[in-house]
Amino acid sequence: MASVALFGLEFAASGGQPLPLLILDGAPGTSYRLEHSWNLSPTNWSLLAPVTLQSSRFYFVDTPDTNRFMRFYRAVPQ
Repeated sequence: MASVALFGLEFAASGGQPLPLLILDGAPGTSYRLEHSWNLSPTNWSLLAPVTLQSSRFYFVDTPDTNRFMRFYRAVPQ
């Protein structure tokens, strides 16, 4: 059985600096690892949060380091 989800990114207003708002759409009860990396190397991904969808849409606001110019995100089915 395959897990399919849509993963989107918007920006949430936050006292002066917009923060990344990750949006995950999928089947309720499905578990994912939200991960981030500063580059797209396959070995440089770090855990943001383990999540299990309670409904068909999940929101996560990230507070990344301010000294980095770029950050990549992914959702890995568990």
